[in-house]
Amino acid sequence: MTGTATTDDAQSATSAPAVSENTLRRLVRLHYVLAMVTALLALPTVPLFFGGWEVLHNEDQPLSQWALDAHHFTDRWFPASQDAPLKAAWLVAITGVEITLSVAHAVLLFYVGRCIARRRRFVLCVLFSVFNATYVPLGTALSIWTLVVLLKPHVKRLFFPAASAGACRAS
Repeated sequence: MTGTATTDDAQSATSAPAVSENTLRRLVRLHYVLAMVTALLALPTVPLFFGGWEVLHNEDQPLSQWALDAHHFTDRWFPASQDAPLKAAWLVAITGVEITLSVAHAVLLFYVGRCIARRRRFVLCVLFSVFNATYVPLGTALSIWTLVVLLKPHVKRLFFPAASAGACRAS
C-alpha cells in the first residue's frame, strides 16, 4: 500500500511540471494573440485621426473622404456652436491618445507573453495581469487564468530556479 502511494506521488510530481509547461505555452500564445487583437482594434480610429488632422491643416483645398467622415463624426459628438478646427483638434487629441494607449497595451501584452515564455520577471507578469483584468472581456478572462496559473507554487519555482534550489539544499 505504501509502495502504491509513493508511486502515485512520484507520478503526480513528474506530471505537474509537464502540465505547467503546456499551460504556460498556451498562456504565451494567448498573450500574443490578444496583443495582435488589441493592436488591430486601434486601426478603425486611424482614419478619424488623419481626417481630423486634415481638417486642422486644410488650406482652402477640398477635403478628402477621411476628413469628411471626421467632420461628420464630430458633428454627432460636439455642439454645433463649436467651430470645425476646435472639433478637429479634440478629435485628433482623443484618437491620438486612444491609438497610443492601444499600441502600448499591445506591446506590453506581447512583452508579458515573452516574459512568461522565458520564465522571467514574475512580479511584472502578475502585476500586468491584475491591470489587464480591466480589459473586458478577453483581458479579464486571460488575466484570471494567468493569475491562477502563475500563483501555483510549482509554476513559481519555474520563475525562480535558484531560490527553489537553495531552499531544497537548506532543508
